[in-house]
Amino acid sequence: MQVDDTTGGRGALFDFFRARVDTAARDQGAGLEEPTRLYLAGVLTDSAEPGRGPPETTFVELRHDALRAPAGRAHVHWQRLGEAALLVAGVFAESLGRRCVSRSYCTAMGESAYGVLAHTSPATQWRAAFRQLSAEFEACADVLAEVREEPGDDDAAVVRVYGAWRATGSERLAARLRRLGVVAGRGRGFA
Repeated sequence: MQVDDTTGGRGALFDFFRARVDTAARDQGAGLEEPTRLYLAGVLTDSAEPGRGPPETTFVELRHDALRAPAGRAHVHWQRLGEAALLVAGVFAESLGRRCVSRSYCTAMGESAYGVLAHTSPATQWRAAFRQLSAEFEACADVLAEVREEPGDDDAAVVRVYGAWRATGSERLAARLRRLGVVAGRGRGFA
């Protein structure tokens, strides 16, 4: 994640994601500090590069690499694990079923990785963000999920959010429906 690159299109893309992350965090009442929001925008910016997406390796392999890395390089592997867990839990949540892992497993991997980074990262300016990512991983992943969805408020978008809510029961999606003027009920559909 490179949050200090403000040149060319990458800077514009970072600014785009930063605005979306700020809005999603505010809408969800996530209470994320600015360094954490900047970090999340940087993760999204990096993931938008061609060839980037969910990792090809498993979380176990990423964790193994972090544990086996030389002391001076371990932080790179912990950060790769944390970012992979964030992206899978937030942006690519639909891939969880294909990966045969649960969101809680993904969350545990992310919390663990960012917990290590909060104490060992040589980038001391990011340690507070890593602490918050570890402590509030699910809220951070939910912010990324909302940035990804960005459905707008047309009828088709509302139906998509409603369908996702019916499939998952996500409180985040229920809150989003309420913001769109829809009260989601557990009965036969719209309340």
